[in-house]
Amino acid sequence: GGVVRRDDARGAVFEASLEVGKIPELDTVVEDFIADVLQVLHGNKTAASRALGIDRRTLYRRLALMEQKKKGRKSP
Repeated sequence: GGVVRRDDARGAVFEASLEVGKIPELDTVVEDFIADVLQVLHGNKTAASRALGIDRRTLYRRLALMEQKKKGRKSP
């Protein structure tokens, strides 16, 4: 069906960070998983929100926050 399992998404970064003893923050894990789900679903945000079990508006808000964080990291 339309459920994305952890095995469907790339978990290498998360697993590698656990191997070295550094556990990522929850926000980082969630953001990485959202990005992975969107990649698996070829950017289809409606399908991604369904697969994640969240409202599409919630996904768009989360994506906006992710974009703000990314822009904030690029500034000197």
